[in-house]
Amino acid sequence: MLHTVKALPWIVGLCCAFSVCAEELTFLPITTNVPTRVDTNVALTVLRSQAEKKDVHAMTLLGYRYLTGQGAPKDPAEALRWLRPAAEAGESDAEFNYGWMHVVGVGAPQNYAEGMKWYLRSVKKGNPQAASGLGDIYRFGWGVPKNGKEAVEWYSVASEGGNAVASLNIGAMYWAGDGVARDQQQALAWFRKAAEKGQAEAQSNLGLIYWSGDGVKTNLQEAVRWFRQAAEQGNATAQLNLAACYNDGLGIKEDKQEAMRWLAKAAMQNDHDAQFHLAMFYAEGKYTATNLPDAYVWFSLAARAGDAKAQANADAVAAQMEPGQWLPAFKRFQELKTKLSQP
Repeated sequence: MLHTVKALPWIVGLCCAFSVCAEELTFLPITTNVPTRVDTNVALTVLRSQAEKKDVHAMTLLGYRYLTGQGAPKDPAEALRWLRPAAEAGESDAEFNYGWMHVVGVGAPQNYAEGMKWYLRSVKKGNPQAASGLGDIYRFGWGVPKNGKEAVEWYSVASEGGNAVASLNIGAMYWAGDGVARDQQQALAWFRKAAEKGQAEAQSNLGLIYWSGDGVKTNLQEAVRWFRQAAEQGNATAQLNLAACYNDGLGIKEDKQEAMRWLAKAAMQNDHDAQFHLAMFYAEGKYTATNLPDAYVWFSLAARAGDAKAQANADAVAAQMEPGQWLPAFKRFQELKTKLSQP
């Protein structure tokens, strides 16, 4: 017998993002961000040649490429080699990224004081990413006492400079009462500011707020509008929630095929709830042809998150498969597990 879950717990919660890469620090998901200028159209050999001539902009771009693996092999030591002289020469983006490496401990020993020093140098040149990084430092108490007021002030500077992630983080702080007094209306205003700049996590948050009616009047059509904007940018949470709306006809006409389409997108981003629900579609065969091998694959992937129901369903489906179906399904599961485990 297959184990099911209620429909509406598909709708999942608020998120925030940070200016620096980090492990999850709160109950909120994290979007990683190491922002600076980068032009991957310039050939690596040309960029290196310019950097070796002490071109500060080229050194900054080359360091960024090695730091992120965009346009060059990922190599933090090589990134540090190029970013350090660019930062010392006063290039703002290099100062920020060089500081970030010390804050996070990538390519250099973790040293919050050193990272903060370079953030402050960068922010004096008007770099909003550095201001957002300072907000992170005070919000989480990285090398300094936690100070929500100071964090909001720095995030506000970053937001005024056009940094939508900072607006999102102020919203998250007000929503959760994280270092500041809880204020849903302030949170809503900051989420909206970020969402209108195209920040996907903020758009997803607005969708959830309008769906739940928490702090605003419930408006399912508005929820769908914001879920869709975030989902089209590839936000897995919004894709899952948009699928739930299509599945149950919430704020939009019920459409099981659209529900499956959005579930598949979220499932391929390793969203375990989406994987479970997609498997249910294939196992039950109510709105698409029954496909036990696909059901087995997606239940097995969902089970990796420790979902006992998903594992029980994978076992139940495997027992029902025809001879010759299980091995190809298991190989497909292994292929997807490897693919989805890659960063």
